[in-house]
Amino acid sequence: MKQNQLESNAMEDDADPIEFGEVSLTLGLAESLLGDGASPQEIADLLHNAEGEGILDMRADDMGWGQIFDTYGTTAGAVMSRLNANEAEQARSLIEQDRRVLTS
Repeated sequence: MKQNQLESNAMEDDADPIEFGEVSLTLGLAESLLGDGASPQEIADLLHNAEGEGILDMRADDMGWGQIFDTYGTTAGAVMSRLNANEAEQARSLIEQDRRVLTS
């Protein structure tokens, strides 16, 4: 039943689907604003809320990414740099863990 409801809601939505890059920008901005310890509800509210002021709400209203990032006082470059730095740190950590396992 839930699956049919989801499909029905998706079919009624007039907004264009977002691409992978837009998903990265959206979630990167949310993570940048909320930090790593945000609850799923906090993230959901930032993405879409009843007031229509969420990141996805603004995008659905044809607001450009530059305008959206300006709204939150940051830039896409700053957010993506932070994401890339986090990924690099995670990779270094995993390599170090592997090295410890292999040498023990």
